[in-house]
Amino acid sequence: AIGTRLKAQLAEIATLNQKITAQFPKHATLGRPNPVSLSAIQNRLTANQALIIPLSLNDRTATIAITATGVFWGEGGGSNRDIASFVNRIRASIDYARSMPDPANAPFDGAAAFALYEAVLPPELRANIHSKTEWLFPASGPISSIPPSLLLSRLPKKNERFADQAWLIRSHAVSVISDFSPSRVAVATRSTSEFAGIGAPLLVAQDLPELPTAR
Repeated sequence: AIGTRLKAQLAEIATLNQKITAQFPKHATLGRPNPVSLSAIQNRLTANQALIIPLSLNDRTATIAITATGVFWGEGGGSNRDIASFVNRIRASIDYARSMPDPANAPFDGAAAFALYEAVLPPELRANIHSKTEWLFPASGPISSIPPSLLLSRLPKKNERFADQAWLIRSHAVSVISDFSPSRVAVATRSTSEFAGIGAPLLVAQDLPELPTAR
């Protein structure tokens, strides 16, 4: 009796799935998305974009960079524990700054930001994508809990102002994408309209770095 009821319920579920698929063709894709092919991503990247995918391993960090015309690979020296430590130190700096009455004068762990930059973006990888003006990062992965724009391409000098430090955002536009499916990657295409974004009102003007192509 139990077997008969089970077969009937499975048949009913199959029928309902068929009806849902017929009425909502995209439902199955949303519930069980297929991996996005390399060619699909490349076809939707502009000539000025590079998609950067860090992979934190037990003994090193491997990073894949995809452009419209190529795929590049580089390995950094930081293990998954090292990367987690760098990220936690940067987050601790941010949290501490938020607790201060004057966040603009809060200390920032520039050593961690530079070490993370070197681990995630090793020199041989940077050489292949440096000319790309916009770098896209995934919204998940080893560095997803901090803005990639906080990475530093060199160690800060002693008593150097935030505005003078080598933030990644000063050399490249940075975007974070949560979904690399074709419809999502396509949103990175530039619009003809302009946009002004204003944030962090507690920062003083001289501590805000200039953005690439901003005016």
